[in-house]
Formats: sequence, C-alpha cells, structure tokens
Amino acid sequence: MKILFISSNFPRWPGDSRGPSMIQQAKALQDQGAKVIVITMHGPGTQAKELMDGVEVLRPRYMYPEKMEFLQNVGGGLPAVWEKQPLARLIFIPFLISNMLAIMRYGRDCDILHTHWTLSVIAAWFTGWYHHRPNVVTLHGSEVYQFGRTRLGE
Repeated sequence: MKILFISSNFPRWPGDSRGPSMIQQAKALQDQGAKVIVITMHGPGTQAKELMDGVEVLRPRYMYPEKMEFLQNVGGGLPAVWEKQPLARLIFIPFLISNMLAIMRYGRDCDILHTHWTLSVIAAWFTGWYHHRPNVVTLHGSEVYQFGRTRLGE
C-alpha cells in the first residue's frame, strides 16, 4: 500500500520539535509495510526533497516563498498569524494552490491519502476530482472544536 501523508505541521529537520508525532506516524506506517510519501510545508532551512528517518519528504515551494515561508517560524499556527496580521489571510490562497498541485502530482500514484490539519484536508478535498483516492482525515488540537462549527461538521 502506498500512502500520501499530507500535513502542514511536520519536523523541518531530524530532531526538530515541530510535529514529532507526524514523523513517528509515517515511520510506523512504513514499519507495517506501507510506502509513505509526505507532503508538508517548505520553510527557511528545509530541503525541498529528502529522506527523513527512511521516509520520503517533499516540501513544495510556495508561489511567493519570501512572503509565505515565515509561517514556519510563527508559533500557534495560522490562526495565531491571522489574529496578529489579518492581511496574512491572503496567504491562504497561494498556500492552498501549492499544496493542491503537489497532491495532484503525487496523489494518483497512491492508494490512500492521510491528511492532517484543516488546510491539508481542504487541499485534498479540492483535488479529489483528479486523484479519486480515499482520504483519511486527522484533525488536531483546536481544529476538532472549530470543525463542528462548519457545514462540513454536520
């Protein structure tokens, strides 16, 4: 089985404290015999493509990297950024497009998508017409409570 693992929160380098459970989950899936490819955010100091603990990690570049990659350096995720800088909400569109293009490129070659956090889920949902793959969704933290307030949570 080949799994496309999509997460906006993933370690930037070995030993990084950002999203350590994500690499652990990807490794555990591989230990069970699955082939895992991770799509995650590109950021300052990260590689566009690498093997991390035996897991293939792809970080697509953003349309405007100098304006977007600062997101990797802000604690609290996008809601915190948007609260402090409301105009940063405009970054959502090119972020979403970059992720959608990567999912379209790799999704058709996988058996299943496993998406984490709302933005990855949205990108996978918008590209479903193209890849036609089942999507396992995992929400984390406050997203669980916010999701129920949307029409998708009905």
